[in-house]
Amino acid sequence: MMKKRMMLLLLLILALLFSVRAEAATLADAETVTVTGRGVVAAPADSVQIRFGIEGVGKDEQEAAQRCSAIFATIKERLASFGKISRESYFSGKDCRGGTVVTENLVLISNAPKKAKEITDLLIESGVTEIFCVSFTLRDRGKYEKEALKLAVLDAESRAASLGVTLKPCELQEFGSYCGFGEFGSDNEGIVEIECTLNLTYRK
Repeated sequence: MMKKRMMLLLLLILALLFSVRAEAATLADAETVTVTGRGVVAAPADSVQIRFGIEGVGKDEQEAAQRCSAIFATIKERLASFGKISRESYFSGKDCRGGTVVTENLVLISNAPKKAKEITDLLIESGVTEIFCVSFTLRDRGKYEKEALKLAVLDAESRAASLGVTLKPCELQEFGSYCGFGEFGSDNEGIVEIECTLNLTYRK
């Protein structure tokens, strides 16, 4: 039994060695090699978007809408100084008691991301039914995109070197950048990640 295990282990090691040599030979003979690079930069958010909903109930749509409008007026009065508040959607339907429910979805965009908790607390106090999401973003991310691109190139070059690629870099294909959202209430709150991915092609 022990001899069989030793034989299997030996065969596995030999297979791995042949695989590595075959890959090295393939790369040495290749006329074109393409490697992928990834760069990520963390940056402090400069704006926050808070999406929320309000609800009004009445005997008919007019009364329900009026109650929604009253809540909206309170929100504008208490939070207008924090940023711009916009209506995104409006829904109307019957409730289980035969009345009418009007629901409005809204968004508040603020240039004070550090006050996100204060803003959400004020929204709830003002009669908001639900906070859907809090997203931290970057309005001007140009310099961070450039930095992420540089890191992606360095990553691709490092991968090529680890593979023993001796060809010359001649073509770079960038796939654009992605801006993540800092998670509200987490250790990374207010921190946004900008990611860049690219392919670097080497030829003889």
